Amino acid sequence: LLDGAVVVEFVFWLVRPKGHFGKRGLLPSAPEFPTVKPDVLKLARAVEDALTGVAWRDDALIVDEHLAKRYGERAGVDIVIRQIAASDAGIPCGEMGPFEWESSKRPHPSRVKAAERAEKEKEKANG
Repeated sequence: LLDGAVVVEFVFWLVRPKGHFGKRGLLPSAPEFPTVKPDVLKLARAVEDALTGVAWRDDALIVDEHLAKRYGERAGVDIVIRQIAASDAGIPCGEMGPFEWESSKRPHPSRVKAAERAEKEKEKANG
């Protein structure tokens, strides 16, 4: 269990309602983002509580949190947890380096494709 300051990122994936689709696929009138209940803070609180005693000693250890709610092919949540040290205090969260603990059992297909593209570009650049 983590027992120091942590930074978390939760990306919640909701499945689009059937009403967003017509005979030819996604309707132009379908919203891009899920601006429906539950709100992202309530979703985050539920995950924070569920991870207490599993990933961290107490959710009060969270000192920085990044939340998003999107539509995807399946419902779920991508979770990234990073323990930070005092030396990281002045560094923006995105620049803190590798994750110490990561959980993303069901990554969204768009994330997998983006990671594959990045890997191919890296291989191409390195010859």
